[in-house]
Amino acid sequence: MSVQLLHYDSERPLPTLEAAGVRLVRTPTSNNVRGDFADISGLIKSGERFEFTLPESTKLTAAFGQEGVVKKLLKFFQSELQVGDPAFDDAVFISTGDEEATERFLEDKEVRELIMDFVRDGGSVVIEGKSVIVDLMNKGLVPLVNEPDVARFVCHVMAFRERVAHGG
Repeated sequence: MSVQLLHYDSERPLPTLEAAGVRLVRTPTSNNVRGDFADISGLIKSGERFEFTLPESTKLTAAFGQEGVVKKLLKFFQSELQVGDPAFDDAVFISTGDEEATERFLEDKEVRELIMDFVRDGGSVVIEGKSVIVDLMNKGLVPLVNEPDVARFVCHVMAFRERVAHGG
């Protein structure tokens, strides 16, 4: 099924994805939930996890998190994909099993901007096969990224899967 980024209902983005066969589990999170990109600042944070299951595999394995001091130190011991966008490269740490596919996915400026918004306050994005997990964190009064942005990101993931499936 083709997912058109410009034709999904921005007022009801999640039902549009559900109609395309995407399942979503949405759960609240807090700073006691630790992952690959956990915040070590000790600030109390809360947020929300959007865990999408796509109808078909993305053929992509990548994780994106905030580029912090620890992640910068890790670069001395392992290489990290850089996409040539200084703002993105300075803000986002990328871990991937397929640099070529991840680099192609990140060619789209809107994809990079969405990821930067998601990881800004310690959130993360993980794409693996049929799974897309977006963890959004909220510090204090800073609002969470809105639902249409998360839905638009998943549309980008599905469009990328289609391009790869059709040799693009």
